Amino acid sequence: MDRFTDPLPCEMDNHADTTCFGKNFRVISFTSEVCLVSPYLSEYDSLEDIPICTAATAVEIASGETIILQFGQGLWFGDRMEHSLINPNQCRSYGILICDDPTDEYRTLGMELSDDYVVPFKMKGTTCYFESRSPSLSELETCRTFLVSDPDSWDPTSELFHISAVGRGPMSVSVYTSNSYDMCSYDLCLCDFYDFDRLQENHTHTMAQIRTSKRHHGVDANLLSLKWGIGLEKAKNTLKHTTQMNIRSALLPLTRRYRTDLLSQRLRRLSTRFYTDTMFSKIGNSLRGNTCTQIFTDGNGAVFAYPMKSKAQAGDKLLSFIQQVGIPNELHRDGAPEMRGNSKFNQVCKEYRIKSTYTEPRSP
Repeated sequence: MDRFTDPLPCEMDNHADTTCFGKNFRVISFTSEVCLVSPYLSEYDSLEDIPICTAATAVEIASGETIILQFGQGLWFGDRMEHSLINPNQCRSYGILICDDPTDEYRTLGMELSDDYVVPFKMKGTTCYFESRSPSLSELETCRTFLVSDPDSWDPTSELFHISAVGRGPMSVSVYTSNSYDMCSYDLCLCDFYDFDRLQENHTHTMAQIRTSKRHHGVDANLLSLKWGIGLEKAKNTLKHTTQMNIRSALLPLTRRYRTDLLSQRLRRLSTRFYTDTMFSKIGNSLRGNTCTQIFTDGNGAVFAYPMKSKAQAGDKLLSFIQQVGIPNELHRDGAPEMRGNSKFNQVCKEYRIKSTYTEPRSP
Protein backbone atom coordinates (compact mmCIF):
# COMPACT_ATOMS: atom_id res chain seq x y z
CA MET A 1 0.00 0.00 0.00
CA ASP A 2 1.30 3.50 -0.83
CA ARG A 3 2.22 5.80 2.01
CA PHE A 4 0.20 9.03 2.23
CA THR A 5 2.44 11.94 3.17
CA ASP A 6 -0.18 14.71 3.27
CA PRO A 7 -1.55 15.48 6.75
CA LEU A 8 -5.07 14.18 7.34
CA PRO A 9 -7.39 14.59 10.35
CA CYS A 10 -7.59 12.24 13.33
CA GLU A 11 -10.99 12.98 14.85
CA MET A 12 -11.89 12.43 18.49
CA ASP A 13 -14.99 10.24 18.32
CA ASN A 14 -16.71 8.73 21.37
CA HIS A 15 -19.26 7.09 19.09
CA ALA A 16 -16.57 4.82 17.66
CA ASP A 17 -15.98 2.33 20.48
CA THR A 18 -12.60 1.38 18.99
CA THR A 19 -9.99 3.51 17.22
CA CYS A 20 -10.18 3.25 13.40
CA PHE A 21 -6.99 3.65 11.35
CA GLY A 22 -7.21 5.42 7.99
CA LYS A 23 -4.79 6.72 5.36
CA ASN A 24 -2.64 8.65 7.81
CA PHE A 25 -1.54 5.53 9.75
CA ARG A 26 1.03 2.85 9.06
CA VAL A 27 0.69 -0.69 10.40
CA ILE A 28 3.32 -1.74 12.94
CA SER A 29 1.97 -5.25 13.46
CA PHE A 30 -1.28 -7.13 13.07
CA THR A 31 -2.71 -9.24 15.81
CA SER A 32 -4.36 -12.37 14.54
CA GLU A 33 -7.73 -11.05 15.68
CA VAL A 34 -10.54 -9.78 13.46
CA CYS A 35 -13.94 -8.39 14.39
CA LEU A 36 -17.34 -7.43 13.03
CA VAL A 37 -17.93 -3.66 12.63
CA SER A 38 -21.54 -2.51 12.76
CA PRO A 39 -22.99 0.96 12.08
CA TYR A 40 -25.65 2.36 14.40
CA LEU A 41 -28.21 2.41 11.59
CA SER A 42 -29.48 -1.08 10.88
CA GLU A 43 -30.13 -0.38 7.18
CA TYR A 44 -26.35 -0.29 6.56
CA ASP A 45 -24.46 -3.56 6.20
CA SER A 46 -21.90 -4.64 8.77
CA LEU A 47 -18.26 -5.11 7.78
CA GLU A 48 -16.87 -8.52 8.61
CA ASP A 49 -13.33 -9.68 9.37
CA ILE A 50 -11.84 -6.22 9.96
CA PRO A 51 -8.26 -6.87 11.16
CA ILE A 52 -7.09 -5.54 14.53
CA CYS A 53 -3.59 -4.10 14.63
CA THR A 54 -1.09 -1.72 16.20
CA ALA A 55 -0.47 1.29 13.95
CA ALA A 56 1.49 4.53 14.07
CA THR A 57 1.03 8.06 12.80
CA ALA A 58 3.46 11.00 12.58
CA VAL A 59 2.66 14.36 14.19
CA GLU A 60 4.66 17.58 13.88
CA ILE A 61 4.42 19.52 17.14
CA ALA A 62 4.88 23.26 17.71
CA SER A 63 8.67 23.00 18.20
CA GLY A 64 9.01 21.51 14.69
CA GLU A 65 9.92 18.05 15.98
CA THR A 66 8.19 15.05 14.45
CA ILE A 67 6.93 12.51 16.96
CA ILE A 68 5.26 9.13 16.47
CA LEU A 69 1.98 8.24 18.14
CA GLN A 70 1.53 4.47 18.33
CA PHE A 71 -1.99 3.16 18.95
CA GLY A 72 -2.76 -0.44 19.87
CA GLN A 73 -5.88 -2.55 19.34
CA GLY A 74 -7.34 -0.49 16.49
CA LEU A 75 -9.32 -1.40 13.37
CA TRP A 76 -7.38 -1.30 10.10
CA PHE A 77 -9.20 0.38 7.19
CA GLY A 78 -6.16 1.93 5.49
CA ASP A 79 -6.87 3.79 2.24
CA ARG A 80 -10.60 3.13 2.56
CA MET A 81 -10.81 5.99 5.08
CA GLU A 82 -9.80 9.58 4.32
CA HIS A 83 -9.53 10.30 8.04
CA SER A 84 -9.02 8.31 11.23
CA LEU A 85 -11.29 8.03 14.27
CA ILE A 86 -9.71 8.10 17.73
CA ASN A 87 -11.67 6.81 20.70
CA PRO A 88 -10.40 9.08 23.51
CA ASN A 89 -11.59 6.70 26.22
CA GLN A 90 -9.44 3.93 24.77
CA CYS A 91 -6.44 6.21 25.35
CA ARG A 92 -7.66 7.36 28.78
CA SER A 93 -7.93 3.75 29.95
CA TYR A 94 -4.19 3.49 29.19
CA GLY A 95 -3.40 6.51 31.37
CA ILE A 96 -3.16 9.13 28.61
CA LEU A 97 -4.54 12.56 29.55
CA ILE A 98 -6.88 13.91 26.85
CA CYS A 99 -9.05 17.02 26.82
CA ASP A 100 -11.47 17.11 23.89
CA ASP A 101 -13.87 19.57 25.53
CA PRO A 102 -13.37 23.11 24.13
CA THR A 103 -15.47 24.58 26.97
CA ASP A 104 -13.19 23.22 29.71
CA GLU A 105 -11.50 26.31 31.16
CA TYR A 106 -9.14 24.29 33.38
CA ARG A 107 -7.35 22.21 30.74
CA THR A 108 -5.68 22.78 27.38
CA LEU A 109 -7.38 21.20 24.39
CA GLY A 110 -5.09 18.34 23.40
CA MET A 111 -3.34 15.08 24.32
CA GLU A 112 -0.75 15.29 27.09
CA LEU A 113 2.03 12.77 26.46
CA SER A 114 4.52 14.04 29.03
CA ASP A 115 5.45 17.27 30.75
CA ASP A 116 7.27 18.39 27.59
CA TYR A 117 5.13 16.88 24.84
CA VAL A 118 1.54 17.85 24.12
CA VAL A 119 -0.38 17.25 20.89
CA PRO A 120 -2.73 20.26 20.47
CA PHE A 121 -6.21 19.72 19.09
CA LYS A 122 -8.14 21.90 16.66
CA MET A 123 -11.85 22.49 16.28
CA LYS A 124 -13.82 22.42 13.02
CA GLY A 125 -17.39 23.16 13.93
CA THR A 126 -18.16 20.65 16.67
CA THR A 127 -15.43 18.21 15.59
CA CYS A 128 -12.26 18.01 17.67
CA TYR A 129 -9.21 16.70 15.80
CA PHE A 130 -5.47 16.83 15.18
CA GLU A 131 -3.63 16.40 11.90
CA SER A 132 -1.09 13.67 11.23
CA ARG A 133 0.41 11.67 8.37
CA SER A 134 1.70 8.19 7.69
CA PRO A 135 5.32 7.92 8.92
CA SER A 136 8.26 6.64 6.91
CA LEU A 137 10.26 3.61 8.01
CA SER A 138 13.15 5.92 8.90
CA GLU A 139 10.88 8.02 11.13
CA LEU A 140 9.62 4.90 12.90
CA GLU A 141 13.20 4.02 13.78
CA THR A 142 14.54 7.47 14.70
CA CYS A 143 11.69 9.68 15.98
CA ARG A 144 10.52 9.78 19.56
CA THR A 145 7.61 7.35 19.92
CA PHE A 146 4.71 7.50 22.38
CA LEU A 147 2.48 4.47 22.96
CA VAL A 148 -0.98 5.93 23.61
CA SER A 149 -3.26 2.88 23.87
CA ASP A 150 -2.88 -0.69 25.06
CA PRO A 151 -1.34 -2.90 22.33
CA ASP A 152 -2.58 -6.13 23.93
CA SER A 153 -6.20 -5.78 24.98
CA TRP A 154 -9.25 -3.56 24.57
CA ASP A 155 -12.80 -4.60 25.33
CA PRO A 156 -15.09 -1.56 25.05
CA THR A 157 -17.91 -3.39 26.81
CA SER A 158 -15.92 -4.05 29.99
CA GLU A 159 -14.45 -0.61 30.64
CA LEU A 160 -16.41 1.43 33.21
CA PHE A 161 -15.55 5.06 33.88
CA HIS A 162 -16.69 6.37 37.26
CA ILE A 163 -16.70 10.17 37.14
CA SER A 164 -16.72 12.31 40.23
CA ALA A 165 -16.60 16.10 40.32
CA VAL A 166 -16.53 18.56 43.22
CA GLY A 167 -17.23 22.25 42.72
CA ARG A 168 -15.81 23.64 39.49
CA GLY A 169 -12.51 21.83 39.61
CA PRO A 170 -11.29 19.31 37.06
CA MET A 171 -13.04 15.93 36.98
CA SER A 172 -11.36 12.83 38.35
CA VAL A 173 -11.63 9.71 36.23
CA SER A 174 -11.11 6.19 37.58
CA VAL A 175 -10.91 3.12 35.40
CA TYR A 176 -12.27 -0.27 36.43
CA THR A 177 -12.16 -3.48 34.45
CA SER A 178 -13.87 -6.81 34.79
CA ASN A 179 -11.26 -8.76 32.81
CA SER A 180 -10.05 -12.04 34.30
CA TYR A 181 -6.77 -13.82 33.64
CA ASP A 182 -5.81 -17.46 33.18
CA MET A 183 -2.96 -19.07 35.10
CA CYS A 184 0.22 -18.46 33.16
CA SER A 185 3.96 -18.22 33.76
CA TYR A 186 5.51 -17.61 30.35
CA ASP A 187 4.96 -15.57 27.23
CA LEU A 188 4.33 -17.29 23.91
CA CYS A 189 5.59 -15.72 20.70
CA LEU A 190 3.81 -16.70 17.49
CA CYS A 191 4.39 -15.16 14.09
CA ASP A 192 1.59 -15.35 11.53
CA PHE A 193 1.65 -13.87 8.04
CA TYR A 194 -1.66 -13.00 6.44
CA ASP A 195 -2.69 -11.71 3.06
CA PHE A 196 -5.21 -8.94 3.75
CA ASP A 197 -5.51 -7.88 0.10
CA ARG A 198 -9.02 -9.28 -0.06
CA LEU A 199 -10.02 -6.82 2.67
CA GLN A 200 -8.64 -3.76 0.91
CA GLU A 201 -11.41 -2.57 -1.39
CA ASN A 202 -10.82 0.29 -3.82
CA HIS A 203 -13.76 2.47 -2.87
CA THR A 204 -13.85 4.83 0.12
CA HIS A 205 -16.15 4.48 3.12
CA THR A 206 -17.11 7.23 5.54
CA MET A 207 -16.93 5.72 9.01
CA ALA A 208 -18.66 7.28 12.01
CA GLN A 209 -20.60 6.05 15.03
CA ILE A 210 -19.46 2.46 14.74
CA ARG A 211 -19.47 -0.37 17.25
CA THR A 212 -17.55 -3.62 17.21
CA SER A 213 -18.55 -7.14 18.16
CA LYS A 214 -17.63 -10.78 17.66
CA ARG A 215 -13.90 -10.36 18.16
CA HIS A 216 -12.18 -13.67 17.69
CA HIS A 217 -8.60 -14.83 17.63
CA GLY A 218 -6.91 -16.44 14.66
CA VAL A 219 -4.74 -18.69 16.85
CA ASP A 220 -6.55 -21.79 18.08
CA ALA A 221 -5.42 -25.25 19.10
CA ASN A 222 -5.97 -26.72 15.64
CA LEU A 223 -3.89 -24.02 13.93
CA LEU A 224 -1.12 -24.24 16.54
CA SER A 225 -1.03 -28.02 16.26
CA LEU A 226 -0.61 -27.76 12.48
CA LYS A 227 2.08 -25.02 12.57
CA TRP A 228 4.18 -26.51 15.35
CA GLY A 229 3.70 -30.17 14.43
CA ILE A 230 2.40 -31.14 17.86
CA GLY A 231 -0.64 -33.03 19.11
CA LEU A 232 -3.97 -31.30 19.64
CA GLU A 233 -3.95 -31.87 23.40
CA LYS A 234 -0.45 -30.43 23.71
CA ALA A 235 -1.54 -27.40 21.64
CA LYS A 236 -4.51 -26.82 23.94
CA ASN A 237 -2.26 -26.95 27.02
CA THR A 238 0.18 -24.53 25.37
CA LEU A 239 -2.57 -21.96 24.81
CA LYS A 240 -3.94 -22.51 28.31
CA HIS A 241 -0.65 -21.89 30.10
CA THR A 242 0.74 -18.99 28.01
CA THR A 243 -0.32 -15.36 27.68
CA GLN A 244 -0.01 -14.97 23.88
CA MET A 245 1.08 -11.39 24.58
CA ASN A 246 3.82 -11.47 21.97
CA ILE A 247 1.77 -12.60 18.98
CA ARG A 248 2.70 -10.53 15.94
CA SER A 249 1.32 -10.76 12.42
CA ALA A 250 2.57 -8.94 9.34
CA LEU A 251 2.22 -8.54 5.63
CA LEU A 252 4.98 -10.02 3.51
CA PRO A 253 7.61 -8.98 2.69
CA LEU A 254 8.87 -8.04 6.15
CA THR A 255 10.53 -4.61 6.18
CA ARG A 256 11.43 -4.22 9.85
CA ARG A 257 12.19 -6.45 12.80
CA TYR A 258 9.94 -6.73 15.85
CA ARG A 259 11.09 -5.78 19.31
CA THR A 260 11.25 -8.59 21.88
CA ASP A 261 11.37 -6.52 25.08
CA LEU A 262 9.29 -8.77 27.34
CA LEU A 263 10.24 -12.06 25.75
CA SER A 264 14.00 -11.45 25.94
CA GLN A 265 13.96 -10.68 29.67
CA ARG A 266 12.38 -14.03 30.61
CA LEU A 267 10.61 -12.52 33.59
CA ARG A 268 8.07 -14.50 35.55
CA ARG A 269 4.47 -13.40 35.05
CA LEU A 270 2.29 -13.57 38.17
CA SER A 271 -1.16 -15.01 37.60
CA THR A 272 -2.95 -12.88 40.18
CA ARG A 273 -4.05 -9.37 41.05
CA PHE A 274 -1.74 -7.29 43.24
CA TYR A 275 -2.45 -4.19 45.31
CA THR A 276 -0.01 -1.40 46.11
CA ASP A 277 0.10 1.69 48.32
CA THR A 278 2.63 4.00 49.96
CA MET A 279 3.06 3.77 53.75
CA PHE A 280 4.57 6.77 55.56
CA SER A 281 6.49 6.78 58.85
CA LYS A 282 5.10 8.71 61.81
CA ILE A 283 8.35 8.65 63.82
CA GLY A 284 10.72 10.31 61.40
CA ASN A 285 13.38 9.07 58.99
CA SER A 286 15.18 5.74 59.22
CA LEU A 287 18.95 5.52 59.75
CA ARG A 288 19.32 5.30 55.96
CA GLY A 289 17.17 8.37 55.37
CA ASN A 290 14.04 6.54 54.22
CA THR A 291 10.73 8.29 54.89
CA CYS A 292 8.18 5.84 53.44
CA THR A 293 7.67 2.33 52.07
CA GLN A 294 6.00 1.01 48.93
CA ILE A 295 3.89 -2.04 49.77
CA PHE A 296 2.87 -4.74 47.28
CA THR A 297 0.45 -7.52 48.29
CA ASP A 298 -1.82 -10.07 46.65
CA GLY A 299 -4.31 -9.77 49.53
CA ASN A 300 -3.74 -13.42 50.52
CA GLY A 301 -0.69 -13.13 52.75
CA ALA A 302 2.10 -12.33 50.30
CA VAL A 303 3.50 -8.89 51.23
CA PHE A 304 6.59 -7.17 49.79
CA ALA A 305 7.94 -3.89 51.23
CA TYR A 306 10.44 -1.52 49.57
CA PRO A 307 11.79 1.44 51.64
CA MET A 308 11.99 4.82 49.86
CA LYS A 309 13.48 8.21 50.58
CA SER A 310 10.62 9.82 48.68
CA LYS A 311 7.27 8.68 47.27
CA ALA A 312 8.60 9.77 43.85
CA GLN A 313 10.68 6.54 43.89
CA ALA A 314 7.53 4.40 43.57
CA GLY A 315 8.30 3.64 39.92
CA ASP A 316 11.82 2.43 40.77
CA LYS A 317 10.42 0.14 43.47
CA LEU A 318 7.90 -1.31 41.04
CA LEU A 319 10.83 -2.20 38.78
CA SER A 320 12.58 -3.86 41.73
CA PHE A 321 9.43 -5.84 42.50
CA ILE A 322 9.18 -6.98 38.86
CA GLN A 323 12.82 -8.11 38.76
CA GLN A 324 12.76 -9.88 42.12
CA VAL A 325 9.21 -11.29 42.27
CA GLY A 326 7.60 -11.05 38.83
CA ILE A 327 5.18 -9.10 36.63
CA PRO A 328 1.66 -8.91 38.09
CA ASN A 329 -1.13 -9.35 35.57
CA GLU A 330 -3.07 -6.56 37.27
CA LEU A 331 -2.12 -3.83 39.74
CA HIS A 332 -4.76 -2.00 41.79
CA ARG A 333 -3.88 1.33 43.40
CA ASP A 334 -5.17 4.75 44.38
CA GLY A 335 -5.00 7.94 42.36
CA ALA A 336 -1.75 9.30 43.84
CA PRO A 337 0.01 11.57 41.29
CA GLU A 338 3.23 9.55 41.46
CA MET A 339 1.34 6.48 40.22
CA ARG A 340 -0.85 8.01 37.49
CA GLY A 341 -0.62 10.11 34.36
CA ASN A 342 2.92 10.49 33.01
CA SER A 343 4.67 9.19 36.13
CA LYS A 344 7.49 6.65 35.92
CA PHE A 345 5.28 4.19 37.81
CA ASN A 346 2.62 4.36 35.11
CA GLN A 347 5.24 4.13 32.36
CA VAL A 348 6.59 0.92 33.91
CA CYS A 349 3.05 -0.51 33.98
CA LYS A 350 2.69 0.22 30.28
CA GLU A 351 6.11 -1.16 29.36
CA TYR A 352 5.48 -4.46 31.17
CA ARG A 353 1.82 -4.65 30.10
CA ILE A 354 0.38 -4.55 33.59
CA LYS A 355 -3.35 -3.90 33.67
CA SER A 356 -4.03 -0.87 35.89
CA THR A 357 -7.13 -0.40 38.00
CA TYR A 358 -7.82 2.37 40.51
CA THR A 359 -9.83 2.97 43.64
CA GLU A 360 -12.75 5.34 43.29
CA PRO A 361 -11.78 8.96 44.11
CA ARG A 362 -12.32 10.00 47.75
CA SER A 363 -13.04 6.41 48.82
CA PRO A 364 -11.20 4.70 51.71
